[in-house]
Amino acid sequence: LIGTGSWVAPEFFGALPYGALTFGNNKSNLTFSGGYGYLNFGNGGEGRALVSVAGMAKLGAKVTLVFDSFILPATSTNQWGASNGFGLIMPGLRFQSKPDAAFQFGFGGIAVNGDLFPAPIPVLGWFRKL
Repeated sequence: LIGTGSWVAPEFFGALPYGALTFGNNKSNLTFSGGYGYLNFGNGGEGRALVSVAGMAKLGAKVTLVFDSFILPATSTNQWGASNGFGLIMPGLRFQSKPDAAFQFGFGGIAVNGDLFPAPIPVLGWFRKL
């Protein structure tokens, strides 16, 4: 993935080369992915590793348990022992209404310094196969 801020913020640039490995089938699977994210706001850039674990398991004919995550592994700790690691986890349920349409919802959690905090913003998704 690569992009710019276009005409709105032409000095902005970002890139995320990554790879993914999936085990399983269309009823249940587990995906591990990793990459390196780089952002430049026009005055120098910074990059960092990004990893993810995701998966799904069918609970019935029309309901699937889904899970996604975005994890920035810690690269350092400060004098109080706090790390700069960060994780976003998003479990949810997907309801398959038709073979080419689904609705998904869930609630996220934020992991910082080994503590998990609920994110009270729902994660919603609508899928259509074209």
